[in-house]
Amino acid sequence: MPKPQNQTVSVVRPLDKSGFIPLYYQIQRALMEKIQSGEVSTGDPLASEEELARIYQVSRMTARQALHGLKTSGFAISQKGRGTFVTRPKLEKNIMHLRGLPKI
Repeated sequence: MPKPQNQTVSVVRPLDKSGFIPLYYQIQRALMEKIQSGEVSTGDPLASEEELARIYQVSRMTARQALHGLKTSGFAISQKGRGTFVTRPKLEKNIMHLRGLPKI
């Protein structure tokens, strides 16, 4: 069964607004868990800033920071005029072991 085109966050865990963990990070972590669990997959749209702000009852700036964190860590990409979509994080390869030729 195909997924709906405009998918939003389904079950929302309440944020700890009195704790030490920033709200944007709590939202970012919740979205990342949904991506890693397969609840949302590569190519699926994420909720917009406005939707996240309404769902989590935070400011739009807080929602923007959460989406920005996902984008900088490689879990999402924004397309102008279309929205933010889940991506597969790029693998980083450590090439430091290729620094030189072996000694003979």
